[in-house]
Amino acid sequence: MRACMVVVIVTVCSLASAQPVPAPPLDAATTEPTPAAVAPPTTAPTAPAAAPSEPVEPETERAVCRRAKLYLEPSLFSMNGTTWRTSSGGTMTTSNQNIFHRIAAGGLVRWCSRTPALGGRIGGTAVVNPNISGFGVEAEVDYGLGSAVNGGVRIGIELGFDSRIVSAGGRLHFYDSVFVGLDAYDARDPPYSSHGVMLGFGLEGRAGRWTVVAEAVVVAISFVVLVAGE
Repeated sequence: MRACMVVVIVTVCSLASAQPVPAPPLDAATTEPTPAAVAPPTTAPTAPAAAPSEPVEPETERAVCRRAKLYLEPSLFSMNGTTWRTSSGGTMTTSNQNIFHRIAAGGLVRWCSRTPALGGRIGGTAVVNPNISGFGVEAEVDYGLGSAVNGGVRIGIELGFDSRIVSAGGRLHFYDSVFVGLDAYDARDPPYSSHGVMLGFGLEGRAGRWTVVAEAVVVAISFVVLVAGE
């Protein structure tokens, strides 16, 4: 009996010592979770803003809106007017030789930002005709009718030793390569005079320049042959 009481006492003591000890209360400040470190937001690198581009004119407008250039234009006109006569009725022996050759050189300027374009040209001229040969000036104002055609009005005067011719009329220029013209003229080579209209054509641009160069070569060769034959 005594042995059983000892066993019961030992068992009770063992159970009492095995009960968990309550943990001390946690402070309220320590119970809050620590916030996680937040990484700063990352942004992709952006390319620098492109500078605004200049407006580009269409090709057809650039073809017409050439600001300034030089021109060299040979032309042939046929004089269709009254016979070269004096006031008393006399007739010039070369009155039927009506081919009128002109070479014009000068500057062409266009004021435009888009078609149609307003242009003007002014330059010097040299003319060759059996009745009138000399030098002069011309002026023309033209207006772009499209990317390939310009229409204009021209006036000019050429003076020889005693002769002179004044002409005015219209021009149509095609592709900056060729033009046609119709002029009214009044010509005098005292005591003879003539008036009427001239109809003809001319070359401009590259075709005109090379034609004038070819003419200059022919004239130079002819002059050399003439001098050598004397």
